[in-house]
Amino acid sequence: MGMAQHTELVAHRERDVWKPSEDYKDRINESAVLAFSRMEYTDTGLYELTCGVRFQRFQLQVVLASEVFATEGGNAILPCYITGEHEVIKWSRGREIVLEVNLSSGETKYGPGFNKRMSLSPDGKKKRNWALILEPVLPEDGGDYFCSFHQNGAEEGRGDPPAVRMRTSESVPQETAMQHWAVFGKVAVAIGSIIPLILLILLVWWVKSRHSDASPPQANGCSPFQKKSEASYCGLLSFQFPLLWIRLNEGSPTQPATEEKMGTWTIGAIVGLLVFLTVGPLGFGCGWWVKSSRSNASSGPRGGGSQTDTRMQELDLEQQPFTGPQSNGGLLRVHGNG
Repeated sequence: MGMAQHTELVAHRERDVWKPSEDYKDRINESAVLAFSRMEYTDTGLYELTCGVRFQRFQLQVVLASEVFATEGGNAILPCYITGEHEVIKWSRGREIVLEVNLSSGETKYGPGFNKRMSLSPDGKKKRNWALILEPVLPEDGGDYFCSFHQNGAEEGRGDPPAVRMRTSESVPQETAMQHWAVFGKVAVAIGSIIPLILLILLVWWVKSRHSDASPPQANGCSPFQKKSEASYCGLLSFQFPLLWIRLNEGSPTQPATEEKMGTWTIGAIVGLLVFLTVGPLGFGCGWWVKSSRSNASSGPRGGGSQTDTRMQELDLEQQPFTGPQSNGGLLRVHGNG
């Protein structure tokens, strides 16, 4: 017994505009031409276009595609396993012929816009994998590729997988990443040298201003609380450190222990800030460089390699608009197995 057939309305034509039925509204837009914006695997079937007393039938087959990721400048291998003996192996992208090889004569034909960057795998006869090899890969090579086998000018079938979707990514040379790292290193060194110097000057100015406000030195640069015997030492230290006024008399009532602790904590905090501003940019740069290297490595295979995603997904196929004799009224129905 044969399988039961069911028929459903896809769209009808009204005043030169195709209007989809309820089940197809999310994939067919109202327009003067009838086209699917997205295909589903269950769309496979026999379609019938009726215009008055005239009608036309055509078979639509939706296939599953594997994915291949390729890097610009590398190579890509699109697998296609075909068993048995056949006369012609053909690869196409969409509706464009990419490569056609006559296995009997060895003649190779390239489609318009395609060149000798593309070839069939030499292991085809041995391993039955008539893979399409692209070398080098260009950004415009991305798209949906189909492989099929022919005999006496007629298509006999498709390979496995019947379709391959190739996605291309722009390669980032390793030299470029190293150049970025070198530039960042120079900037980090410059920042690490200038900022601590500026903060050190501010620290010196701050310490000097605090001591100047607390106890202004006399003409000889010494504190009025110092003894005469200490004046010579004060003058000597003031000469060696002109930016800092150092009070030798630690027991002076103008310099209590709490003030010393506050000064120590303040200086420690500023030194810590200097270290952070010096080491922080370097740590940030290392993290950025590692992240950039990982993203470049995961964007696609390097060294001319390619990867085949084992996931299978439904392939979106762009359909030719329905043309031919049309009137203001028309119907499109699909006949499928139920």
